[in-house]
This record gives sequence, C-alpha cells and structure tokens, in this order.
Amino acid sequence: MNDKISIIVPIYNSQETLDRCINSIINQSYRNIEIILINDGSQDNSKNKCKDFQKQDDRIILINKENTGVSDCRNIGIKESTGTYIVFVDSDDYIEQDYIYNIYEEIKKSNCKVAFCGMIESNINKNKYKNVNYLDTKKVLDFNDYIDDFINTTHFSMVWKGIYKKETVESIKFDVKLKYGEDLLFLFNVLSNNRVLYFPYCGYHYVNNENSTLNDINVIKANQYIENNIYVFNEIRKKYPEKKVIIEKRLLTKLNITLSRLAKSKISIFEFSKNAKMLREKICYKHIIINQIKNESKVNKVKLKTIKNGHFYTYYMLNKLIKIIK
Repeated sequence: MNDKISIIVPIYNSQETLDRCINSIINQSYRNIEIILINDGSQDNSKNKCKDFQKQDDRIILINKENTGVSDCRNIGIKESTGTYIVFVDSDDYIEQDYIYNIYEEIKKSNCKVAFCGMIESNINKNKYKNVNYLDTKKVLDFNDYIDDFINTTHFSMVWKGIYKKETVESIKFDVKLKYGEDLLFLFNVLSNNRVLYFPYCGYHYVNNENSTLNDINVIKANQYIENNIYVFNEIRKKYPEKKVIIEKRLLTKLNITLSRLAKSKISIFEFSKNAKMLREKICYKHIIINQIKNESKVNKVKLKTIKNGHFYTYYMLNKLIKIIK
C-alpha cells in the first residue's frame, strides 16, 4: 500500500484564498493523505470555512488554536501528523492535481529522505506566472554541494518546496521566536544532515502576496527582519565558519530587500535615511566587494553600492523612481 502523506497547512485570516488552496489538496490524484489544517486564531471567516471542508472530507483534521504564529502551527502539525511523509502548503498557495503523486514517486525511487522540486511563481495582481527551478536535471545533492547556493539564493529558504520523511523533521523545531527566516533555519538543520534529491518539476503555485507582512513594512518590522536574519546566519556560521564572507554578503542583500520595501512605503526621506543608516550598522559591510556578489541584477548592484557608501537619499529616490516605472 502507498504510504500516508501528511499535508500541513497553517492558516491565519486566509478566507480569500482558502477555497483554492484546500480544494487543490482535496482533489489530489494521490489519495492516501491526511490534511492537517491549523487555524491560528483567525479573525475572519477562515475557521468556518475549515469546518465546512472538514464535513466534506474525513481526511481533514482541524486544529483551532490561539494566534501564536506560523512556526508554532508547523510544529504542532508535525507533532500531530501520522503520515510516513510530510508536505507543507501555505494557505495562500495551491498545488497541481498530481503534485503529491509526483513528489512521492520521486522520493520513493531515490535513497533520499528529502526531495525538493521547483515552483510556479505567481503574481495574481499582475497576472504573471513563471516556472522557477534550481537545476535543469535530476540530481542527488550533499549539503556541501550547494551550501553556497543555500546561503545566496532563496531557493533553499522555502520549506514548502518538497517532501520530507517524517523521521528527518520530527526532532527539529521551527524557532517560534523568529518572525522572519524561520524556514531557512529549519531547512539548514534538516538539510545539513541529509542528502536531498532535486528534480526539475514545477507543481507548487507560490502566490506572491503584495500585502504580505514584509511587503507591508515599517521601521519596526524592518529592524526585526534584519535582526532575525542576523541570528539565522550566525547559526549557520557556527557550523560553517569558512562561509563568513558569503554570509556577510547575503546579509547585505537582505538589507537591500528590506530598504527597497521601506523606501517604497510612506516613510519620509529624512526618516528613511536615519533608519537606513541604523540598520546598516547592524551588519558587516565595509570590506564587501559588490561586484563579487552573485545572483544579483545590475540594478541591485547599484543599490548595494549606494547602501555601502551611505548614499541613502539617492537610494530612496532610486527606489521611488523604480516604483513609478513599474
């Protein structure tokens, strides 16, 4: 008999996307699944929607709890799961009908306990879709094979892009203290001890939410984002001290992500410059050579140079201009 697969879905105020998400899971061609819906104290109609779905499908387990965040939800989901394998799906995303079947077949054919695939990145507001893959061919990777990419790209920072043997994750917790970077730290702890099968299949629809927590940013959130990422990368540096320079470069690019969004908010140019300087001082940046940073566009490298050199008024205006052009 095929193995049972537990699909864990944290939910918080997701009434607008919940039908699409849960229907895509219920209608999977692979039928031996349990669907663990964890309602994280939603204030909208999400709880009632979950109850309705539970009445329709006896594979659904609904857990209602006070709002404690996505990390706690995933920890509870792992603990309550009874499947041999675990898959994560976010409540604003959705999956293709054969997604579970395909990733299960791939991991079963390998000797790996973790398998990763690509994704379809969607921007619903702009009606844009693109396939995103890390590799063009199937390959089994040791952590040392891709640690640079683990640090330098977002491809290994998303916990929902794959399938995990439960035994590989049940002793590892998502850090509930982190609001940002919790996926990356969790995956570091999983992948640094396991080989991973990567195969170029795109069946997970990642919906880029322009109203997400980080996109809806302010100075407090920006500060928390940088401090959380410093903590995460310091944890990685403890195990791989030789990656110190790469980690520092990545923190500078994280700062660019933060400041880009902050500059596009309603903050004044004076307040932006003051806080940008404060945030920059939290990381090591003075010795970084911008042209040696990989996987960044020419525009981003210009922005990184303005950050490094402290030209925050220029940076602010550049981002405002980019926002107008887009």
